[in-house]
Amino acid sequence: MLAAIGSLLFAAVTYAQATSYVFPFTSDTSLANGYSIKGSIGGGPTTEFLIDTGSAGIVISPRVLGSNYTSLGESFCFAYSSSNNTYQGEWVLAPVALSSGSVSANTVPIPIRVATQFCAGATGRCTTDPSEITVTMMGVGYDRGNMSWGGVDSCGNAVPLGVNPFLQLEAMQRGGSAVPGYIISPSNGTITLGITSANSAGFELVPLAPLGNSSTLGYSDWVAPKVQIAAPGQAWGAFNASLLVDTGIAYSIVQAPVGDTLPGPTSKGATTVSNGTAFNLTLPALGGQALYAFTTGQAGAPAYVSWRHFVPANGPFINTGRWALSGFDYLFNAGTGQLGFHFNSTRVL
Repeated sequence: MLAAIGSLLFAAVTYAQATSYVFPFTSDTSLANGYSIKGSIGGGPTTEFLIDTGSAGIVISPRVLGSNYTSLGESFCFAYSSSNNTYQGEWVLAPVALSSGSVSANTVPIPIRVATQFCAGATGRCTTDPSEITVTMMGVGYDRGNMSWGGVDSCGNAVPLGVNPFLQLEAMQRGGSAVPGYIISPSNGTITLGITSANSAGFELVPLAPLGNSSTLGYSDWVAPKVQIAAPGQAWGAFNASLLVDTGIAYSIVQAPVGDTLPGPTSKGATTVSNGTAFNLTLPALGGQALYAFTTGQAGAPAYVSWRHFVPANGPFINTGRWALSGFDYLFNAGTGQLGFHFNSTRVL
């Protein structure tokens, strides 16, 4: 057993590249509000962006776009499943200047979604008025289906490669001085771009299977690992699910096997799990290492848990929401395909 775990867990990795950029989170950042960073798109105004590991690519209002861009002549449709807010617009190619405190870094020109129509999920109301389109989301996730990596969106439009700004810094290009990847560190209030031997030390690393490769990018897309979900005291046993640690939402979504039910009111096929329900999430790839344990309605838990049975083709799925990060710092290495966890001795709330 120990040998098997050892083949999956990389205690230390040596990187030739040594460049990284450590950005302090903005002053209003918290687990409750989300993690934010400032940036400028195509020379536009400096804007605060919510860092969203649950999506891929930047979505902005036209008001945020500067003059340094090239239209790609392609349309897009995009929806955030958490809010059901939908956006349509055009793809442009523009550089992104990231900044926070005294730290700054620039991307090469990357594809950006510029929204020219917004439909509110809560009301169904749609608008094309730029003053009413306020979205500023910075999607930095992986394995996000048709959101990224040469996929096709819900309107049949092609999604270009290389939309993740955190993986497209100038220093991360082929032969550059930085490894494509990032570390989200609630423990010290920073996000680090560029993986090095020093900043990855102490992380427990899970290797990821390749999902998509590209000859034009210096990194690949990767398949999310499995996490085991248990709810002590329930009639059903633990099951494995694809893991998404999503900084974009404060609640959790579980797509569970049909027979696995939990107490709570149900509407449109989703149960809002009752307070007092315990959950234990563990990582099989790390020998059953505890990832996140919580009881609904108590400190450190997601705002709520939405328990559903629309199981995807690849099996059960969990979006932990960002409160899982109260217990660990989170690393994603797109260059080598690794997900890392540095578990904290105290919870960060």
